[in-house]
Amino acid sequence: MKRLGIACALGIGLLAATSAAAAPTFGVAEDLPKYSDDGGASLYPKIRALGMATDRFTVQWDPADPTTIQERGFLDRSLPVAARAGVRIVFDVYSHDRSAFAADPAARSILFAGYLQTLARRYPQVRDYIIGNEPNEAYFWQPQFGPAGEQASAVALLPVAAAAYDALKTVDPGIRVILAGPSAEGNDHTSTSPVRFLRALGDAYRASGRAAPIMDALGFHIYPRTNTDPPATPYAWPNLGAADLARLKQAVWDAFRGTAQPTFPEGPALPGGGSLGLVVDEFGWQAAIDPSLASQYVGDENVPPVTEDDQARAYSDLIGMLACDNAVTDAMVFHLVDEVHLGRFQSGLLRIDRSERPSYAAVRGAIAAPSSCAAPAIWSHASGVVGASAVFGERDQPASRRVYGISLAALEDADARAGIFRLQGPKARLGVAEAERSLASLGSALEPVIASEKLVKAGYKPRVEFRGALQPGYYVFAARLAAAMNPARTQTFVSRVFRVGKRATRQ
Repeated sequence: MKRLGIACALGIGLLAATSAAAAPTFGVAEDLPKYSDDGGASLYPKIRALGMATDRFTVQWDPADPTTIQERGFLDRSLPVAARAGVRIVFDVYSHDRSAFAADPAARSILFAGYLQTLARRYPQVRDYIIGNEPNEAYFWQPQFGPAGEQASAVALLPVAAAAYDALKTVDPGIRVILAGPSAEGNDHTSTSPVRFLRALGDAYRASGRAAPIMDALGFHIYPRTNTDPPATPYAWPNLGAADLARLKQAVWDAFRGTAQPTFPEGPALPGGGSLGLVVDEFGWQAAIDPSLASQYVGDENVPPVTEDDQARAYSDLIGMLACDNAVTDAMVFHLVDEVHLGRFQSGLLRIDRSERPSYAAVRGAIAAPSSCAAPAIWSHASGVVGASAVFGERDQPASRRVYGISLAALEDADARAGIFRLQGPKARLGVAEAERSLASLGSALEPVIASEKLVKAGYKPRVEFRGALQPGYYVFAARLAAAMNPARTQTFVSRVFRVGKRATRQ
């Protein structure tokens, strides 16, 4: 729990309403029914009245007591009540010990997998398991990085995920294994950004030689960067939120393309049959509490809350966005009922006294809205660098010039190599393919007379400089960018011809 560029470059297209995504299954992430004396009998009708069908329970694993089902009595009491109410329970299984897999990870992965089998055999009605919770956050998983600063949490997650997948499928191949995805953001110092986390997970998967999947769906939590941001506000790369799901899908494709692990569906296809589903198992906006109920809350707010009407609008807008995304199979509000402590989450559809916020009716209406979308988001993977561009400024230059410069930009980090190439005359041309080969050092017959390299950071327009004198003649600039998260995705640009010197001659 935690506290859009050219459309074709982002891999998004718009199709007619006939290609609309299948509506996700909506639900809540709420443990309160588990702890209620009535097993949730008074809460499940509230969930069903919303048009929802699921509730996500957290189920803890204690590495010091690895075979005991934690809170077994609560689960035994609440699951039959949920079944009678027509509510499907999803288990989210992880350890509150953030260092649970730091010591002897291989052995502990086996113990954790055994615990999952124990759960699956005792509760055969539970058909969906989320493995872990925001493993890119130090609050939930440590260490995040190794002694040399290398990414460590994704590497450590891989054997846990693999063992969990195999263990659950052994009990019942029909169980859906949802790998807990990264949280929406990370600073890459104390936590790991989601794009970089997925890259590290994919690298670990490839290095392992595994020839089977580790997940049927990827879990993901959607929260605003600042609580007052609406769902359409994008995050900066390499983080991502509700408006950036194409970035998430691209990151998964980059990480697992060509392996036994399916990636997200492309075009109008739906998840299943060899493609990955997306489970948004938490989303929430914290609303200001009703002053008349202030005495029932404790502590202090830790974020600027929105008004209840703004919360309702955010939920309605987000549900509309998710319903138009064909990869999303499930979406769950966190929570149904506010938490008591103001330092936690007042994101509920119900206030602390269980009275309905405006968001309750808004969510019910959004779920009941027609499932067809006038403009569904249809994603396909990018083959080039997302949002790449180049500004050359190809003006004729005097022979006395000693410094040349161009500007490059991209919507993701990219490694750039650029050069100045001499041509045989004003009508000669340098093809993009030839420039690509040359700048990638793939054996081109034409080499740059001056070359320069630069990291193009996402969202910036760095100047790439070339220092040195050029002989009078005709030249072009060329630049090749390679996506930092997948160097096989490249983009190459070639400028128009420019002349150096007043009396440039044909060679």
